[in-house]
Amino acid sequence: MNSEENDTSTTTFQVAETQLTRLIKYIIFQTFQIPAIFCFILIFYCVYRERELRRLHNHVMLLILLSCFILLIGELPITLSFFYRGWLEPQSDRLCLYWIFMNYTFEAMIFLLMAFASIERFVLIFFSTVITGSRRRKLLFHYIPMIFCCVLVIFWYIILLFLYPCVNTFNFSSFLCNSACYQSNVVIGTIDWVGTVLLPVLITIVFNVLLLIRVILQKRRLHIGMNWRRSRKMLIQLLSVVLIFLCTQIPLTIFALIRLIFDPNFLSTIVILWYYFTTYFIILLIPFAYVITTNEIHKHLIILKFCKPRLINPVTVNTIQQPKYPTTKI
Repeated sequence: MNSEENDTSTTTFQVAETQLTRLIKYIIFQTFQIPAIFCFILIFYCVYRERELRRLHNHVMLLILLSCFILLIGELPITLSFFYRGWLEPQSDRLCLYWIFMNYTFEAMIFLLMAFASIERFVLIFFSTVITGSRRRKLLFHYIPMIFCCVLVIFWYIILLFLYPCVNTFNFSSFLCNSACYQSNVVIGTIDWVGTVLLPVLITIVFNVLLLIRVILQKRRLHIGMNWRRSRKMLIQLLSVVLIFLCTQIPLTIFALIRLIFDPNFLSTIVILWYYFTTYFIILLIPFAYVITTNEIHKHLIILKFCKPRLINPVTVNTIQQPKYPTTKI
């Protein structure tokens, strides 16, 4: 996004944004925030207690949850304060940089980890020995890619936000202070968006479609060579999280492509005012999807214990048989 488009977006946002629109977003996100925090606490407690949740196939999902939790407690309160007041408080350049860094870094981390989770689940379900065959394979195809996704994003935004040679002109009445100055460079801004948003979304879509197709074909072959019970569990857990991710990102990606290629002002007011904030539903809804689809967490929910129907032992009626007396002949 160049500087002219940045100014246009800022003007559009300030004109379209009203006290009512801010209040609506504030109420929606504030309503989900507290239950989501309790949900995360439950998840982390169950991870501590349940060894199954710490196994290899669950590592990427735990990193996604941890990234969502950091955004929930470290970035969303600033956003809620902005919605409530209409400006950033306190009005500080350092706070703007922190706000942008947290938002960009951990959202990009979630996107990249979601793409990697889609690839890894596909491999684990159908070609598990590729990753689990040896310690070296686990290191090369599991641990190193996860660490790389996290470290790459952190260093990428440290360079762009703190080391890139430009002067930030922050607007405290605009969301994310009207972003950082590196986006005035069209090439860098496009590379940033393609690498942290477009490619992860496309990879997630492709590998989940391939996963569904392969599962359907595998079921028709009577699950030959496949532990279906465990695979179904991993599949449902992944798809529930990916569905939330794609429902928010596919519309944004389509709108961004249309604005990038055809019309820079295509639905600009709706996108900037509403659709851009749907990303927050990822961090607010993913913990609920994870809890619902994870059996190891269900047994720690006290409410489910009371909701389970009690089994009634069948009552056996012992019939007293009359003694058989020998018949006497007369």
